[in-house]
Amino acid sequence: MSTEEELPPSKLGTKEYWDKVYEREVGVFEDTGDEGEVWFGERAMQKMRDWVYANCEPEQEQRSGEAITKRRIRVMECGCGNATLLLSLLTPPTNNEYGDQDAEDESQTSAAKPRFLPTQLTGIDYSEASIKLAQGVAERRRDMWKRRVERAKKAARGDDEPTHDEASESSEDEEDDYDSEDEEALSPATLQLDDPLLTQLPLFLAGDLLTFRSIRDLYASLPGSSPHKTRQDINEPWDLVLDKGTFDALALSQETIPIPRVKQDGSEVTEQRLPSAVYPEKVAQLVRKGGFFLITSCNFTEQEIKSRFGKPELGFEFHSRVSHPSFSFGGQTGSSVCTVAFRKL
Repeated sequence: MSTEEELPPSKLGTKEYWDKVYEREVGVFEDTGDEGEVWFGERAMQKMRDWVYANCEPEQEQRSGEAITKRRIRVMECGCGNATLLLSLLTPPTNNEYGDQDAEDESQTSAAKPRFLPTQLTGIDYSEASIKLAQGVAERRRDMWKRRVERAKKAARGDDEPTHDEASESSEDEEDDYDSEDEEALSPATLQLDDPLLTQLPLFLAGDLLTFRSIRDLYASLPGSSPHKTRQDINEPWDLVLDKGTFDALALSQETIPIPRVKQDGSEVTEQRLPSAVYPEKVAQLVRKGGFFLITSCNFTEQEIKSRFGKPELGFEFHSRVSHPSFSFGGQTGSSVCTVAFRKL
């Protein structure tokens, strides 16, 4: 299809559908601890995580007059779902390979990098049930990691055998659905109980990415007493913005969005626009100059993603791609998903 041809409408493009999905997954999580589906699979998620470790420095220099300070970068995930992608950033790759990008991505390196500890992980989703699930998953993982650290510290001191409760908790951890290779990177010997991984949870926001007018608007779902509402960076864009399947879902909606626009004479008019047209513009507002936007899609090809997000007015330039397993059919070669990175000019 042409780069601007719209996808046929589907129930997957409606908020009602995703509310039902996440309400069901919240119930399952509360009953069994199952964190829910990882869209596009664990490997696609790990490849995005690996790209981040290969291309994003844990700290960014910030200049104020003659002084230069360093700050940890800020990360936003659009349409965070159960937050498994966002949380994966806290666990570095367990080897020195950061994906298998092709030669066009010259920034890839096999050098080991330190654990990625952004100053704030932020996830946003228009489904409140999704936010509830994400908060539950984040809290559960933090508690699990903390128990493992506490047990390891106790064992290192030569303390007695674990109590019945501690043994039960250890058994629960071993049976946990989240017990992947990532855990190797979180050796209790490398963590302290005051580690940010154990003390700081991501910030989750219930909000609509298609209708905000300023970044401050995204914090509207937080209670008035929330300390995040007085953050110094509340109006600042993010260093890294992630999308895994969110643009795909929005592109399946034909429900237009009223978007106000100021005309040259200063008057304001309202235009009705499709989510697929509005979303790239909103994402561009979220990424700071020099920052990255990393997107994985199954409904669009790499060229279509470049066409949608590479328009000059958005301020993005193509940076690199992440390769995925390919298949051949009818003389054509392709893959089921594509991952593309853009840098904000």
